[in-house]
Amino acid sequence: MSEVREQLEVSSGYAGFALRGEEDIEPLAGELIDSTLVEVVEVNGEYEVWVKAGSQWGPYDVVIERHPSPPPPAAAEWEDVVELSLRSGSRLAVMDIDDTDPLARVTRGAGEIRLRVCARGRAEGQLRDLSSDEDEGLSPVEHFLLQSWEAPMAEHVVVRLSAPLLTEDELDPPVPGKEAGLAATRAIGRDLDGAPGCRVLSGRTGTVTVTGTITGTRRRLFRAVDAVTGWPGGYMGWGDSDLVVGAAYTWKGLDRVEEDDGDRFTGEGHLTQTVLEFRSPAYLVQSWVWMNNGPDPDALLEGATPFLPGPTSVRIDLTEHTADDGGRQTRVDVRHDGLPEEWLDDMSAYWHWMLAIGEARGFGVR
Repeated sequence: MSEVREQLEVSSGYAGFALRGEEDIEPLAGELIDSTLVEVVEVNGEYEVWVKAGSQWGPYDVVIERHPSPPPPAAAEWEDVVELSLRSGSRLAVMDIDDTDPLARVTRGAGEIRLRVCARGRAEGQLRDLSSDEDEGLSPVEHFLLQSWEAPMAEHVVVRLSAPLLTEDELDPPVPGKEAGLAATRAIGRDLDGAPGCRVLSGRTGTVTVTGTITGTRRRLFRAVDAVTGWPGGYMGWGDSDLVVGAAYTWKGLDRVEEDDGDRFTGEGHLTQTVLEFRSPAYLVQSWVWMNNGPDPDALLEGATPFLPGPTSVRIDLTEHTADDGGRQTRVDVRHDGLPEEWLDDMSAYWHWMLAIGEARGFGVR
């Protein structure tokens, strides 16, 4: 039998793709491999192989070669090469990590097979994620070669991992004020939940004002500012290009659990934010109303009631100027009115965190 070669383009939302069989597969002695290129994971008691890409979305160029015998060593053009053995009760196929529809067949059939995974361009994929918010219509910059052949089970081998991948801190720089911001959102969440450690609100209100400077233009930054609605947890990303007065955003994911310590922000409420006024790219005014969920657990927004006696309002003003080095900078002034007196320090920490995210993520220059 001769080599069979197939080529396809794969897109994803999970920075890679999976190799699975219709029946169980097993690596050598249940070996859970974890490298920057290949990971063997156990999901619901079954093994599967994840091939890791640099870009979250792709697209990836994937070439599959099914060989009757061991092929020559991987060519030098491949930056990353890993080999492993699998015993499978069926043919393996390429699949999306979050889907089980086969996209292409990787192996000739069932049995003991050797799999070689080769890649190049993963560093370019990382850079694409950092520099572009478009993922449709792009040509692949990441290329993968999957070679398989029948062979007795043997230990996995990392032939080389030489792609200049960015570190986690380089991809996601630490943001000043994160811990204080998280602590603030948790404290307010406990108040909404009536959880241990919650505060009794006096009914007195006050105002938080926070000012910061973010590198870049206010026109670019406004697209982030009109989306600074992520409560809780530091979301600040591209906004709504069709922003209109009266548009409301309801944030229901308040029961998100932080992996590091399991502390909830809040499990009993949500936040509704409504656009009251804006002039792009100069300013934006919203109302922020924290809500108690309604009585029906299957329809939490129905019958919801405000947690506070009155709405709070947020105004964000953007003023652009020229920096000493000739570049553009934008001053951001945040005024949040009608907040409980007990929340003033918390919301000050939150808004400082939001502005720090805007600078760290470069939303004024993207």
